[in-house]
Amino acid sequence: MNVRLRMRLTTLLGSILLVTPFASGLGGFDPVMWIVFWAVFALWFLGVQAPGGETPMPLAAALVAQGAVVALLMGLGHAAGLWSPTVLPAWLLITVAVAALLLGRVVRIPPEEIEEVIRAAQDATGKLELEASAAKDAEREPEPEPEPEPEPEPEPEYDAAGAQAALATLAATLDALPPADPGYHALVAAIDPALSDAGPQAVEEVLFERAARNTAPVRDRMALVALMADPNVNHVLKGGKVPARVFDVIAAEDCETSIAQWAHRAHGVLDLVPGVAADFPTPARIDQVADRYVIVDADLCESLESIAARLRSGDGAAA
Repeated sequence: MNVRLRMRLTTLLGSILLVTPFASGLGGFDPVMWIVFWAVFALWFLGVQAPGGETPMPLAAALVAQGAVVALLMGLGHAAGLWSPTVLPAWLLITVAVAALLLGRVVRIPPEEIEEVIRAAQDATGKLELEASAAKDAEREPEPEPEPEPEPEPEPEYDAAGAQAALATLAATLDALPPADPGYHALVAAIDPALSDAGPQAVEEVLFERAARNTAPVRDRMALVALMADPNVNHVLKGGKVPARVFDVIAAEDCETSIAQWAHRAHGVLDLVPGVAADFPTPARIDQVADRYVIVDADLCESLESIAARLRSGDGAAA
């Protein structure tokens, strides 16, 4: 049985399971039936939706939520029963619910199998890319060697007192922004004056130091993304691996918002800054992080994979 069919069957069985407490409520709200269906829903959640207790919320809260869902469905069924006197036997509804639970457990896709499918798809993609690359290399005529790229200009000297004041203002401005959702343009507005008065090197050191704190909020990691997205910063700090270091910081925290912002800005950096691809994470490293979101956020996974593909092909600034 292929993965797509099993996913459809699991969805169908889940829908059937939702109908059973509603149908039970047609005959009135029976506390005993509520307990029975709560147990079935809890087993479905633990055995089919979140095997091994891997839940996005505390287990106790998840179980309470299941009980609330059952109560809501039975309440809706009771309200509908006021207009329709149809009552189904309890043994039939319990049998259907238990059967759906058992079948759902059988057809569910274990996490390890999902990982195997992902790895197999990646291996197949990698082989196809290698074969296509080998075929192109065989047909392509030798290209002339590119001229060496000019070395980046050294940073100008900055007034020490002015630089310290600019960095202090930067820290104060960042601390005044909301820690969870500071807004990208607000971060850029906070960073730009410090870049002018203290220079990219000093601003980079300050922002990486802030983001390395154990208590660093999302705001400080987003500030690194705003720094990375500045073409001038990447030009001046070329060879410093700024995009790769920023990626490692936000990937270590597994902050989906920050990673999505990095992926969004990375395309622009690749388009605008010549040779910056060498400062990016390796495609394998980006693919490793993208695998985390293949199920929970397919759009983010696809965006990261497109960046990895650009880096493999030498597209954009690497050209």
